[in-house]
Amino acid sequence: MGTAQKTVCFIFFIFVFKLTSMKPIEIEDIAKLPAKAKAERELLKRQGVQSLLVFPLVMKQNLVGFIGFESVKEAGRWSDENLTLLHIFSQILGNVFERHRAEERVQSSLKEKEILLKEIHHYS
Repeated sequence: MGTAQKTVCFIFFIFVFKLTSMKPIEIEDIAKLPAKAKAERELLKRQGVQSLLVFPLVMKQNLVGFIGFESVKEAGRWSDENLTLLHIFSQILGNVFERHRAEERVQSSLKEKEILLKEIHHYS
């Protein structure tokens, strides 16, 4: 397994563990990641990331994805105001996806009923 694959696997494991607990991931300073996260630290450094914040995207109390925010100018803790706003944004985004899926189900159901009505009318 190559370094990039190991990096993805380790990051994925940590992200999944925290996100399935419906908890955000906040890394205040990429440079202070532990030794076993050296590959991740180097990868994020090369991309210019100083701090990282990731929120779960939830639909009907199920994890369906995540949304991440990076600070590339400086490392540090995200302000409480920004944490709150970004958390609310992630909840709104999850709700938008949930509503979109519900609308798709309604449209599909309406099409099925339309077809059924046409068939009933045809045989009347």
